[in-house]
Amino acid sequence: MKKIGEVEICGMRYDIKTDAHPVVGDDECYGYLDVDTHSIVIQEDLTPDRFENTLVHEVMHACFDASGLGAALTAVLKRGAKREDVEEQIVRGLTSTLIGSLRSIGMMRKKRWTGK
Repeated sequence: MKKIGEVEICGMRYDIKTDAHPVVGDDECYGYLDVDTHSIVIQEDLTPDRFENTLVHEVMHACFDASGLGAALTAVLKRGAKREDVEEQIVRGLTSTLIGSLRSIGMMRKKRWTGK
């Protein structure tokens, strides 16, 4: 595995690494999040678009975990919440977390959008 960068998620640093054949359980995959080592591992020979998509996908998993939304989702679903309500809470919780993470790896600038 080779470290190629890092991303900050909820104040925690996650290493971004590449691997020739990432595996989760018995299945090969494009990438995965290792919450124990704070690592995001991406298959090394992906096209640039697939690599970026996989990286953002795994960053979203890390945001979900680090923000505490996973535990919140479990609690809400046990109470019989509606899917729409749960989805809205997840989107609200991940939005600011994802913006900070994307900024930390240069995928989003800190400028304000004016709509002009």
